[in-house]
Amino acid sequence: MGDFFYKIMINYITESNKKFIIYYNDTFSECDGYELLITKIMKDHFFKYDYYKKRIKELFKFTRNVPIYLSNTLLLIRLKDNDNVYYINYKELLYTAYNEERILFIFKNGSYLFINKRGNNIRRIEEMSKKILAYITYLENDYYN
Repeated sequence: MGDFFYKIMINYITESNKKFIIYYNDTFSECDGYELLITKIMKDHFFKYDYYKKRIKELFKFTRNVPIYLSNTLLLIRLKDNDNVYYINYKELLYTAYNEERILFIFKNGSYLFINKRGNNIRRIEEMSKKILAYITYLENDYYN
């Protein structure tokens, strides 16, 4: 499964009743899972979400909705509406708009997603994503220099 996530540009993943749908490159793949897909991906990359979340909270003082950095092409924002859980790939976002009832995500490939959720926290989550990416870039530059 690990190679799958490096060969495609994931827009978002939905989770509902232990069924996962991955939307990418103007198409999608459906899969069943006995465990949370994101947890599986993290295990494949040798780290645990609880530890990651703790470290990110310590570094940035984020308290909830911590974006999940998996690779230079995959930074997931977790959102939940009444029926589904969504993992939006921040790295593939072109534009985000919101109002009191819905959030619109437009992706670089032209596809879009509406989520029936109040959008007042999405700017804060996007700022967290930018800070995480800046920190990762800093670490990479420091490591290679």
